[in-house]
Amino acid sequence: MIKLINLIGKFFGYVKVLFLTSLVAFLISSFYTMYHFHVIAPVAVFANLIAVPFFSFFIMPLCTLILFLLPINGAEIPLQILDQLYFVFKNISQFFDSWDWNFMVGAMPSWTLGFFSFSFYFFIAFNNKWVKRFCVFVMLLCFASPLFYKTPNIWIAENGQLIAVKKEDGRLQFFGNVSLNKFIADEWIRINGQENILKSEKNYCSRKKFCYYQVDGKTLYILNDFFDIYRNIMIACDDENGIIVSSYEINNPACKAQLIDKKYLQDNGYQTF
Repeated sequence: MIKLINLIGKFFGYVKVLFLTSLVAFLISSFYTMYHFHVIAPVAVFANLIAVPFFSFFIMPLCTLILFLLPINGAEIPLQILDQLYFVFKNISQFFDSWDWNFMVGAMPSWTLGFFSFSFYFFIAFNNKWVKRFCVFVMLLCFASPLFYKTPNIWIAENGQLIAVKKEDGRLQFFGNVSLNKFIADEWIRINGQENILKSEKNYCSRKKFCYYQVDGKTLYILNDFFDIYRNIMIACDDENGIIVSSYEINNPACKAQLIDKKYLQDNGYQTF
């Protein structure tokens, strides 16, 4: 009975160490996941409680055995077992994927990447408690940076085929063919902290439709092809409270509206308004 209690104690001790290791790994790696992929997945902490022992006690020993048996053509049965274990692991992965614990995170300033990395290095390298506390403070500040980092109000693709405007609720309203520029649109919504694009947020500007949008009390005119400019440039330019967005260069000195055209984009950069 005592041996059983000791065995149970060792098991829970192992699980505790595994959980703390997984938690620390998650906290450190999650910042880089947030920065590059704009997502955080807490489910990984619990998934590792199964994945790590599964790989350590089953997959890795079996793979090592297969390496020794391959030269003598004796790896057929271990390979079959490995194949079955793969399906077991696949089902485990699908189970944790069904939890849907992924949270979208908005864009983070570029300086946070360097600050977080150096703070983590100094936290490990120095044993002074004040240095460690300061490093923890800086790392927490980096984690919180999406809360105060403002993404652009107007997004324009470099190819000029897609434009997005931030609405009052913070979501992006798209102008242009989203389907043909899905990679760009998906990247934008990740940076903006969105999970998806609603159908109501897709506005396919066509030659038959004059595209405009109200944003921050101003009228945003989308003149994204030659026919739009030819037919509607005078209407848009007469609006002193308007903003004209176009992937073409518009040379009209008498235009009263603010111009964000090809030349402006080349001089000031894209996605920075």
